[in-house]
Amino acid sequence: MREVQYVNGVSDVSLLFAAAPVYAEYLAGDEALARLLRTRMAEIRVSPADQAFFAGLTEPVYVVAVAPSDSPSTIAVLPIVARIAAMNPRIDLRVLQEEDGIELLGALADDEDLLENLPDMDLPLVVLFDRDRQYLGHWGPHPQELDPYLDEWLSRHPEFETLVDDESAEGQEAYAALLEQLTHEMRLWFNSSLNRACVAELRTLFPSSPEDAGDSLGDDEDGNGDAGDEEEDA
Repeated sequence: MREVQYVNGVSDVSLLFAAAPVYAEYLAGDEALARLLRTRMAEIRVSPADQAFFAGLTEPVYVVAVAPSDSPSTIAVLPIVARIAAMNPRIDLRVLQEEDGIELLGALADDEDLLENLPDMDLPLVVLFDRDRQYLGHWGPHPQELDPYLDEWLSRHPEFETLVDDESAEGQEAYAALLEQLTHEMRLWFNSSLNRACVAELRTLFPSSPEDAGDSLGDDEDGNGDAGDEEEDA
């Protein structure tokens, strides 16, 4: 049983969720970020099988994405989450920055393991709730298939992780340049195959009907990946 908690004096979980910003409001907070996310959105293709799955959901699913604006993973995965949400009005997506998002999830979630680990979870983080705002599952910060790409990039740029804490002007300039490079390379990796992997992992969190069980995750009808996918309008 969820313990009633309060955020800014509001205790009803449905009101808490409704007060959180939708994707368009998240974009409105940063014009440069919005341009980048819209460009990234245009790069995403979703297979007909996955489009049919998400469009065919018959029960409401409430999604909270905690997405810090300075994370390359946010640029890569948040538009995928937004594209999925755009496929079905029953998928209600809310997107928050780190502090507000963690606070909201602390009030919404009723899963003890999630609540215990929430402060230490890597971001971005996507959490799903059913029509009664009961916890369904969580995902993040990126598809598992990204790990070898990221490990190889970090091996070529070992200074990246030390520059995070370098507050000097030179250090911050070097970090920003590497961050921009990583963001660009992550987009290339995702557009080669990881868009499909991300959709497949996210799909497993959503409730499915028995007839969906045999469907291919992330492939189109010919067994191809992103190259043969159709684009769904945002």
